[in-house]
Amino acid sequence: MKPRDSDNSITRKERLLAEGMKFAKRRGYRTMTILDITRAAGVSYSVVNLYFGSIKNFKRAIMKNAVEIEDLDIIAEGLTAKDGSLRVIPPELRQRAAIHLLAKQK
Repeated sequence: MKPRDSDNSITRKERLLAEGMKFAKRRGYRTMTILDITRAAGVSYSVVNLYFGSIKNFKRAIMKNAVEIEDLDIIAEGLTAKDGSLRVIPPELRQRAAIHLLAKQK
């Protein structure tokens, strides 16, 4: 069953994505689990599944959002994790994220 497009469902989905972004930035995109997300957002697994279908789809949504806002921390971690959704990002953004990652490692 798909969620309805009511104001509550949009708000909940956006909140879930925002919590995922915060968690990925603070604790790491690669290591993020469904349990981490449900605890951070204060929701059950079924809510994540309802809106995103799986943790993989949820992570894709986080990465898509990170690319849209050019969050180099999350993108760089996605590059190190060889996240397939990053194959389509602009080369200059990929390069900036790689340089950002190298600068953080120094």
